[in-house]
Amino acid sequence: EALLEVGRDYTETRLFSVCSVRPTPDAAPLLAVAGFSNDGHRDIADLAVYEPTSDSLAIRWRQLRGHADASSIRTLRAADLDCDGGQELI
Repeated sequence: EALLEVGRDYTETRLFSVCSVRPTPDAAPLLAVAGFSNDGHRDIADLAVYEPTSDSLAIRWRQLRGHADASSIRTLRAADLDCDGGQELI
């Protein structure tokens, strides 16, 4: 079970897309999830990356991004765009 901060700092979090990503060729796959969180004023894009551990998922990083207009991420994919062997999130 992967928990974000629903009910703590954000009134609502909805996740719409998930994918596996390998940032470097020799790295273990990470789990990326995307959607939006509502800060009580507007929806802001929410992207989080988790690392599988022996019995759960540990959050590696999370980015929230938004301005005056509502924002969310509906589709998330990973691909090696610069041919370096590692995948980028798109």
